[in-house]
Amino acid sequence: FLNAKPFCFKQCFHSYLRPGYRDIQSRINHFTFDLMWRSTKANDSVRIQMGVPDQVEKKVILQFSSVERHFYERQLESTVLAADAAMKERKKARKKDIEELSTHLQKLRAACCHPQVGSSGISAISNTKKKAKQNSVSIANGVLNMAQILDRLIEDAKVKAEESQRVFTLHTNALANLNKLKAEAQKNGRIQTKDDELQLLRKCCDHYFEALNSQDKNSSPSYVIGEAVLSGNQGFQCQNSVVRDGAATLLWRIKIDESDAHVLPDLWSRFDFTGGSMKKINSFVVRPISKTNEHIQQNLNSGNIDFIFPKDCVLQVSNPALGGLYVDAIPFKMERPGVEMEWQTFSGIRPNKSKNWRVLIKTYHDNKLIDRNNGLTANIYTGLDVRLLEPDISYDNLQRMHILHNISVSLSSLSEKISQSPEREIDVNEKYSAKNITLSLKKMREESERLETHYIEAARVIQQLSSEKLKEHVDKRKEILIELKELSGDPNESEPWAVDLLSLTHSYGDPQLEESLCRHVDRRLFELFDDPSSSNRRTFPEFSNIDGLNLALCMRLQHSGTFHRSLLVPRCIEQVEKLSAHPSENEVLENSMCHRCRADWNQTGPLCRHCKLEMDLLKYEETIKEAEINTVLQAMAEWLNDNLGRMKKHKINLLNIQERMKKSLAFKSIALKELEAARRKWSTHFDLLSDIDELNQCKRSMRISYENENLFGLAESEAAFIVEPLNIAALIMEHTSKQAMGEANLRRSNEMLRFLKNQNLNIKEGSDERCCTICLAPFGNDRAVLRCGHAFHYSPCVEKLLSRGGGVIKCPMRCAIKTRKEDILIASEKRNDDGSKVKRKIEGCWGTKVDRLVADILDVIEKGDKAIIFSGWDDMLSIMEHALDANKVAYIRPKVIKKLGEYMKVYRTKQCNVLIMHVKHGAEGLTIVEANHVFLIEPLLNHSLDSQAINRIHRIGQTQKTFIHRYLIADTIEIKIDKIRMERHENNPDGEYGIPAAKSVMQSGEKFFCGGGVDGGFDQGELQELLH
Repeated sequence: FLNAKPFCFKQCFHSYLRPGYRDIQSRINHFTFDLMWRSTKANDSVRIQMGVPDQVEKKVILQFSSVERHFYERQLESTVLAADAAMKERKKARKKDIEELSTHLQKLRAACCHPQVGSSGISAISNTKKKAKQNSVSIANGVLNMAQILDRLIEDAKVKAEESQRVFTLHTNALANLNKLKAEAQKNGRIQTKDDELQLLRKCCDHYFEALNSQDKNSSPSYVIGEAVLSGNQGFQCQNSVVRDGAATLLWRIKIDESDAHVLPDLWSRFDFTGGSMKKINSFVVRPISKTNEHIQQNLNSGNIDFIFPKDCVLQVSNPALGGLYVDAIPFKMERPGVEMEWQTFSGIRPNKSKNWRVLIKTYHDNKLIDRNNGLTANIYTGLDVRLLEPDISYDNLQRMHILHNISVSLSSLSEKISQSPEREIDVNEKYSAKNITLSLKKMREESERLETHYIEAARVIQQLSSEKLKEHVDKRKEILIELKELSGDPNESEPWAVDLLSLTHSYGDPQLEESLCRHVDRRLFELFDDPSSSNRRTFPEFSNIDGLNLALCMRLQHSGTFHRSLLVPRCIEQVEKLSAHPSENEVLENSMCHRCRADWNQTGPLCRHCKLEMDLLKYEETIKEAEINTVLQAMAEWLNDNLGRMKKHKINLLNIQERMKKSLAFKSIALKELEAARRKWSTHFDLLSDIDELNQCKRSMRISYENENLFGLAESEAAFIVEPLNIAALIMEHTSKQAMGEANLRRSNEMLRFLKNQNLNIKEGSDERCCTICLAPFGNDRAVLRCGHAFHYSPCVEKLLSRGGGVIKCPMRCAIKTRKEDILIASEKRNDDGSKVKRKIEGCWGTKVDRLVADILDVIEKGDKAIIFSGWDDMLSIMEHALDANKVAYIRPKVIKKLGEYMKVYRTKQCNVLIMHVKHGAEGLTIVEANHVFLIEPLLNHSLDSQAINRIHRIGQTQKTFIHRYLIADTIEIKIDKIRMERHENNPDGEYGIPAAKSVMQSGEKFFCGGGVDGGFDQGELQELLH
C-alpha cells in the first residue's frame, strides 16, 4: 500500500522479517519508523496524503539583559559547584549530591526563563490573578517587572556587601588590638620583637584608621533603592501613588475652618516601602513647592490658588515594638523660601531601620490666607519635594563606636610615648604629630559621644513612649473601676454582676428561664472545647440547674481570684510602670550576667529582676485570660441581652445588672489592653538594657593574660578577650589572612553593588534617551554594555578601548570592574531573527523572553491567527498572564483538566486568540486545529513531550500553515539542552517516547541527573557537555 521498496514485494517482506530472526521486534520498529503516519509527518509524501499543511519551525535566539544575566550567572556558579561534588571520581555518587545537583539544574533552567520562576526565584508569585497595571505591578500581585526584580537583586547585593564590610572591620580591629597587646607584652618583657613600642602603637592606629576610612568610603549617601507607596491624611493629593528611589512630591490641599482661619492642621505623608529589606535613612534633601513648579501646574486647575510654605517639620519612623507607632527620627526646620526653591539637606538621623517612614508638617511660614477682594482663599495648597537617602553600605554602629573608643585610647598612648622620646624628630606635617593627634582625638571623641547619644536616646525615646501608653491604659482602667463601683453601690464590689444575675433569675422562679440560661452557658462551654485538635480539657464543674451554675462559678472565681485580682492594679503592672528610662548600674550589671537574658553570651549568673517580672506578667496573663470563666461570663451577657424583656418584675434591677455587665466587659477589655501595653514596655525596657550592655561590651578590648593566670575557670565570654603573649604572632598571621580575604570579598561585593545600581540608574533615566558618554552621540538601535553596566557605541568607541587595553576594557566611568571582549553584551532594538524589523513596543518590562513573546503574540493577533503558549513552569505561565493583561490580549488558561472542554469552547470563539497551557497538558489527546502558532518558551529534554505539544495543531484537520516558535537564550544551558533534544529525536531507539531512553541510562548503572520540570534528565556525559 505504501510502495516502500523492496518491502512492498511479498517474497522480500517474508525473507527480511522472518519471525525466527534475532531481535525481530527492533527490526520491525526500525522498518516502520519512517512509514507509519503518526511518526512520519516529516515525510512530504505521507504528509500530503494526510492532507496536513506545511509546518515551519523558527528558533528565536535572544540575549539576556544585564540584570537577567547577573541572576543567571549567580545560579550557574552554584550549579557548577554542585556538579563538581556530584561528579567526583568515585565508584558511586552519593544520593545526597545527586539530589542537590538536580535541584541546582532545575534552578538554572528556571533562571533562563525569568528571575521569578521556580523555587529559587525572586519573591513568590501569587496564585490569585490580579490585573497588571500599565507602568508597574503591585508587589501583592507576586509578578514583578524588571525594575522591581533589580531592586531585589540590589537589596541582596547590599546585604552581602554589609556582611563583607563587617567581617573586614572585625579582623582589622583585631589586628589593631593585637599590635597594641604586642607593644604591652614587649614593654613587660614577656616577648621580644624587632619593632619597638612606638612602631607597634603606630601600626595599631594605622589599622584603626584603615577600618574607619573603609567605612567612610563605602557609606556615602545615595538614593533609597526600591518602590514606596505614598499615603497621607485628609487633603493629600497623591494617595496610593507609587514612587521610586525615595523621591516624591508631596502635595496637600488644606481645608480652612472659616471660624478660625489662622489655625492650620498638621499634615503628614507616609512612605511604605515594598520589598524585603528595611531602609536605614541617614539623611534627606527637601524643598518647598509652589504653583510655579512645572509638575504642579500640570496637576492643578487654574484659578484662585494660594500656596503656603512649611516651617517646622519632623521625619518620623515606625517602630514595631510600639505596634507600628511613629516616633521622631529628626525634627527639621524649613527656611523661608526666596525666589528660587532651593534644596535643603538634613542629616544626623538617629539610627533606625524600617519600611515605614513619615513626613509631618506642624507649622507654616506666615502667608496671606485672606484675599482682600475675595475673602477666604478657596484653594490653599502646601507641599514638599523630598529625596530620602541611605548609605551605600551601612556600617555597624557598635563596630564604629568600638573603633572610636579604642583609637582614642591608642592615640593617647602614642602621644604620651612620643612626648617621652624627645630624641625622635617628628615632622609637624606627619600624620602622628602632636597637633594632628590632638585634632584627631577631638574629632573621634565628638563622633563617639554623638553616636553613643543617638544609640541610647533612640531606645530611651521608645521606652518613654511605651510608658506613656501604659499610663493611659492604667488611668482608663481606674476610671471604669470607679464607675463600676458606683453602679453596684458597693465600694469593694464584693460580688460580680454574674452572681447577682444568677440570684435574681433564681428568685424570679421561672424554670424555663433558668433552664435556658444553664443550657446557653453549657453550649458555649461545649463549643470552646469542641475543636478536636485542641489538647485542652474542660475543668469547669458540671451543673444541671442554676444553683449548680452559681456554685460552680463562685468556686472558680474564688479559687482563681480572677474577679477580685482584676479590680486592683496588679503588682506586676505597677512594677512595669516604675521601670525607668535611666536604669541603674546595678540593674544593667544584673541583666548583663543573667543566664536567661544573656544565654547567647553563655552567661551563668542568677536570674535578673527583669526576667522575674516577665514571669509575673505571664502568670497574670494566664489569670486574666482564663478561657472558661471568660466564656461563662460572655454567655451570661448574651443571655441577659436576649431575655431582658421576659423578666419585667425585676426590670430595674436587671437594667442595673446590664449596665454593670457592660462596664465589667469594658473593664476586662481595658485590662487586656493594659497588659499588652505592659508587655510592650517590658520589651522596650529589655531592648534598652540590651543596648546599654552592647554599648559597654563594644568598648571592651582584648588584654594579655596575667602571669600564672588560670584561664580554665573563666567563662567562655571572658576567656575570648584574653590572649597569651606567645600566641600573639600566630593570631596576627591568622587575622592578616582573614582580613585580606574579607577585603577581597568586600571589593567584589562593592563592585557587584555598583554594577546593579548602574543598571537601576539606566532604568531610571530611560535608556532610549541616553547618549554615549565617549562620543556624546545618541544611541541608535545597538549599543555595547560592559560588565559594570555602562553602555557605549560598539563602533568605534568600544573598539578603540579594546585596541588600547589589549582585549580588556577598563570602563571610562572609572569603574573597578574590567570587561573582556567576550563579556561585552550587545543590546539591540532590532529582532535577532532577520535584523530588519525594529522591536515592537509593549506595555511593561517583563524580561527578555516575555517581552519578545508578547510582541510576537501581538503580531500573530493582528493577522487574525490563534496561538498556543506552552511552558513547563506554572510561574512562567503566571508571568505571561500578567504581561498579556497589561497589553490587553484576550487569553484563556485551563487550570482544571476536568473543565478543559469548557475552556476550549471559549478559545474557539472570536473573542479569545491565545491559549496558555502547561506542557504536560499538551499530551492529553487534544485537537486544536483552530490555532496555527505554537510558542515553546523553553526547550524540553523529552522530544516526545515536545512533539505531542506541537501535534495539538499539526494534525489531520488542520487547513492552515503552522508555525513553531522556540525561544532560547544565547550562551546559556538552553542552547545545549535544545541540541540534546534534537540528538535524542534522531537517535532514540524507542521511536516515539524519549523518557524510556533516559530510564535505560539509570538501569545500566550510569549516573543520571534530573533536569528539573516534567521532561526527564541528563546522563553524565550530557551533563559534562552542558556545563563545559
